[in-house]
Amino acid sequence: MGLILLLALTYLLLGATGLLLAIPPGYASPVFPAAGLALAAGLQFGPRILPGVWLGSSLLNVGHAWISGHLSPTTLTVALAIGVGAGLQAGAGAWLVRHRQGSTWRALEREQDAIRFLFLGGVLAGVVSPTVAVGTLVLSGVIAPAGAPYTWWTWYVGDVLGVLAFAPLALCLFNRRDRLWGERLRRTVLPVLLTLALAILAFWGTARWVAQTQANALGDDGDLLAQGIADRLITQREILASLRHFVEATPDFSFAQFERFTRRTLEDNPDVFALSYNDLVTDRERPTFEARISALSPLGPFQITERDAERRLIRATTRPEYVTVRYIVPLAGNTPAVGYDINSEPIRRLAIERARTTNAMAVTAPILLVQESQPRVGLLQLLPIETQTPAKVQAGSRRDFMEADEAQLRHQGFAVGVIKVDEMIDIATDGRVPPGLSFQLTDVEADPERALLYRSGERVAGPSAAPATSADWSTHLRMGDRDWLLTVSVDEDYRQAHLPWLAWAVGVVGLLFATLLQVLMLGMTGRAAFIQRQNEQLHLAKEEIRVLNADLEAKVEARTAEARAASAAKSEFLSHMSHEIRTPLNAVLGLVQVMEQSSTNPEQRDLITSIRAAGRSLMLLLNDILDLSKIEAGKLQLESRPFFLASMLEQLESLLGPTARAKGLHFAIDTAPLPSGALVGDPLRLEQILTNLIGNAIKFTDQGEVRLSLRTLDESETGARLRFDVTDTGVGIAPSVLPQLFTAFNQGDSGISRRFGGTGLGLAISKRMVELMGGAIGVKSREGVGSRFWFELPFARTDTDPVVIPTLYSAGITAAGSRLLGGHYLIVDDNALNLDVLERMLELQGARVTRAGDGHAAMEQLRTQAEDFDAVLMDVQMPVLDGLSATRAIRGELGLTQLPVIAVTAGVLKEEQQRVHEAGVDALLPKPVELEQLVAILSRWAPHPTAGPDADAATSGVSGASGDDSPVAALPVIAGLDPAHVDRLTQGDVAFYRRLLSGLVAEARGVPEQVRADLAQGVETEAAARLHRLCGVAANVGAVELVATIRALETALHKARPVPTAGLEAFERQVARLLASADPWLAQTEPTPVELPVDDEAELDPAQLAALREALATNRPRSARQLFAELHAGLSRHYGPKVVQAMATPLAALDFPAALGALDAALSGTDTVPDVPLPEP
Repeated sequence: MGLILLLALTYLLLGATGLLLAIPPGYASPVFPAAGLALAAGLQFGPRILPGVWLGSSLLNVGHAWISGHLSPTTLTVALAIGVGAGLQAGAGAWLVRHRQGSTWRALEREQDAIRFLFLGGVLAGVVSPTVAVGTLVLSGVIAPAGAPYTWWTWYVGDVLGVLAFAPLALCLFNRRDRLWGERLRRTVLPVLLTLALAILAFWGTARWVAQTQANALGDDGDLLAQGIADRLITQREILASLRHFVEATPDFSFAQFERFTRRTLEDNPDVFALSYNDLVTDRERPTFEARISALSPLGPFQITERDAERRLIRATTRPEYVTVRYIVPLAGNTPAVGYDINSEPIRRLAIERARTTNAMAVTAPILLVQESQPRVGLLQLLPIETQTPAKVQAGSRRDFMEADEAQLRHQGFAVGVIKVDEMIDIATDGRVPPGLSFQLTDVEADPERALLYRSGERVAGPSAAPATSADWSTHLRMGDRDWLLTVSVDEDYRQAHLPWLAWAVGVVGLLFATLLQVLMLGMTGRAAFIQRQNEQLHLAKEEIRVLNADLEAKVEARTAEARAASAAKSEFLSHMSHEIRTPLNAVLGLVQVMEQSSTNPEQRDLITSIRAAGRSLMLLLNDILDLSKIEAGKLQLESRPFFLASMLEQLESLLGPTARAKGLHFAIDTAPLPSGALVGDPLRLEQILTNLIGNAIKFTDQGEVRLSLRTLDESETGARLRFDVTDTGVGIAPSVLPQLFTAFNQGDSGISRRFGGTGLGLAISKRMVELMGGAIGVKSREGVGSRFWFELPFARTDTDPVVIPTLYSAGITAAGSRLLGGHYLIVDDNALNLDVLERMLELQGARVTRAGDGHAAMEQLRTQAEDFDAVLMDVQMPVLDGLSATRAIRGELGLTQLPVIAVTAGVLKEEQQRVHEAGVDALLPKPVELEQLVAILSRWAPHPTAGPDADAATSGVSGASGDDSPVAALPVIAGLDPAHVDRLTQGDVAFYRRLLSGLVAEARGVPEQVRADLAQGVETEAAARLHRLCGVAANVGAVELVATIRALETALHKARPVPTAGLEAFERQVARLLASADPWLAQTEPTPVELPVDDEAELDPAQLAALREALATNRPRSARQLFAELHAGLSRHYGPKVVQAMATPLAALDFPAALGALDAALSGTDTVPDVPLPEP
């Protein structure tokens, strides 16, 4: 019951809102929101809710009748019947939607669903209520049958538009807790209501304008009627004026004269029933007057008459004055009026008095004409006529006549017009009354019971009361001295001719636009919900498929894992074996160089040369195997940095030209105009491909030439595509061999292999590299004529000059002849682990190293001993004073413009490399630092002058052994670290490896959590700084995969792009995997106390003791260990075994500050210490 009452109240409010928009005539609204509410309620709650619709509609129509003042039993019955129609319409619409549309109305996900819903519930079901309502109104007489079609149509349109506009909104409100409808309520209600408000506002404004236009049109029609009546009144006043002039001009006129004067006037004015002249006669003059007129009257004897109570003519009773009819024309039909005293009748008497008082025309109130045989409304118009009767003036004396006493002037009679009102109005309004317009004329000053003068469309039988009618327009008219009221009303025909179609059109178009908007938004939100539901179903289906196929996938993954493991094992085996072989091979090659330089026996020198050539061939084979294993494992990483192509070509010519000319071949490089400026790509791999192809051409050509040709295929402002052709006049290749030429270990046939040698890996590696760089490679050859190998590669272009860094291939060649032995280098880094790596590499090359923890410390070193250093290796990002600022200070403040400064950085962005170059850095050494590249760059920028002919051998000898007392053992494989890099870096030193790994673990632990916290707080610069520091440490230790992930994150942060979630998660996984792999091994290899022999006779050398302290203070591991091994016996004798043990344990773990602290404590705590200089740390 509560729901029914709530619906009834809501229906009442919405219905009242709709009635406010009703356009007269009638009260049908162009939009009836309650109809949409009724349909939605019927669908949502079922038939049980329909009594609420009936109750709300009945209350609405009862209230309307009461407010308009028409409440009656009839209107009450009509209201109840209209309520029944509204309830039936809601029920019919709900039934149609449920049975014809099905359950799709509950979601309306598609536009066609929404259109079908509105068509069934609105367009079809909308005929019920107007049919019931209009039928009831016609049967009850509230509206005329002629107006029924219009009323039905407006009622129908209003209900349909109410359903179209408000039914979906009502469903949104009813289902607001549903996810789809709730979303629609948030998205559609506001724009739809706004559109409806605009449409209703436009309709209301148009309706008001149309109503005003209709009122103006009705006013124009009314004014036309009033003007016609006024013109007729003027005509009649002029008729009486001319009659008065006649009487005044002819005082003794006869009836014949009077008839001749008035006959034409009466013929032209049929509404003038008669014209008469009435004498004003006193009772004293009555006998004389009657006798005189009897002689003149065409009717013979004459007497003054009046009507008795039974309206019979009798001789007039005695009274002071009489106004009697002397002559009247036409005489026929008006004979009873001759002699009639109009002063005997009250109404006429009042008019006579007003005429005599005003000396102007007076008009009677509506009267019943005595002359008429049938009752009709008439009136008399009386115009007084003055005359002069001098008592004492002689005839002919004009002056005396003019000076006569004015008091002696009196009215001698009246010119009287008898008017038939109905004919007067018919004449006045002829052709002026449009169809459907009715009017009536009343005398405002007359008795209300006798005020009616005229009523269009019916005959007024004598003076009567004016019926109560609703006037649509009215105006006042003056008839002589009386006030008349003209009221105009319109009937249904008139209204039909002036229907407000424009307002209806504006309202309907606006509401249809709002409905279309609503349908589109319903379809849009429905499709979104449908897609979301489909996605959820697909997700569930995928999950089911995943569960169903879990066993099969597990088996497939197991087999795949086995295959990958086998492939990884093969690649790892090749990698480890190659490095295991290359380490002693480097030492062998170095010793061979020493032997070659020192031997004087020609036969021995030839043997040594053969050994050296064989070793180099073996080194090239190992390099090819490593590249191929990286490619197959997907771990070959390409660089993307600026380089000058011309410089590379010059390098190739200097490298391969002598070899070709030694065979008697002509070697040439032909270049068409090349793109200007630097290209962006991987110069190392490009040089490797060209060297391989040109080397093969030289090897397989005995006479003729080898030529490298370059040309530009496509060029734009941002890039270029180049073609490289290597042509020879060698042995050529058989057509049957060409398809397999680029496969691994393929040289065409066994004869080629036996004759020229080689492994057949070079072309396979070149093809893979070209494809990785986005290019294509091919060959054309004729056996016995020669071959042409070609490849095409795309390159980007840049305006930035490349930082001069030798490529790895050329660096490896240069390194063989590097000259670092005896060099002194200042290495600057805030990370002790990075300092250890660089120091290790340089000491292995026979160089001396001084360390500094930041740019400020480096500046202090250079202020006092700048001339001692051959070069500075400067980290870029450091606290206190960063590398770029320190470099600028070195160039500016210290004036050291010739001192080479090499930037060591993990930065890969072009912008960062550009800043490094602009700061005054000579060269860039990227992390991870490769030994060959380090040696090559220092050999180029800071060659040591003390190097001699035997430097190569000495350097090679240093490179081949660790140089300290650390044990050489097999190192564990830590997840994420490149074994080859670790092998080259540590040379099997477990203690050094533990120090490096401990530093990396300490640096990495907690960084993922800190980076996430920084990003959450919006401090991206702090996150970037943490990542950059970890990147430098990880690069030096060989964590290749972790470095690549960090650089991708850094790139996103530097370019202000959102950090990719996948990259951040990969970073966290890699750090976790590193810690999980490294922590157990580090826990198992904790440094243990070192047991050293005791020599009771050992002495301390003060110089060696001072050198040991300096080595510990400056973190030089090899020197510190060597000196400690020589001094430990003397230290034990003088300071005790505990002191020695306190130094030995941290030295094994490379913890030099702890060892230095133990030594300083021993030196400062005894008086038996020899005189040892104590340098400052």
